[in-house]
Amino acid sequence: MNGFVSYSHDDHKHFEELATHLAAIKRAYPVALWTDHEIHTGSVWEQRIADAITAAEIFVLLVSNNFINSDYVWNTELPADEHAQRRCQGCTWEAHEAAIKLHRVLT
Repeated sequence: MNGFVSYSHDDHKHFEELATHLAAIKRAYPVALWTDHEIHTGSVWEQRIADAITAAEIFVLLVSNNFINSDYVWNTELPADEHAQRRCQGCTWEAHEAAIKLHRVLT
């Protein structure tokens, strides 16, 4: 199973903490979680992110004020995540919907 982790770079410290928790999940279950740490110098990074979102069956969102205020997250990653969800049987988006509601309140 493939997963995609979305977070704001301003929250790198929190991402490192999250990665520690996700490591236990990766050991217990056959899940490959993709992060932007897998983008190498010289890569076409936007295409790499788009490919990872397309391949993902699990989306992990590290929601914070920085995440909510990120134009890239709101304009690129979340719409792509939502599109991916449409092709997934049995997927739920309660957390995503809650983040959208929160964004509406804050903006």
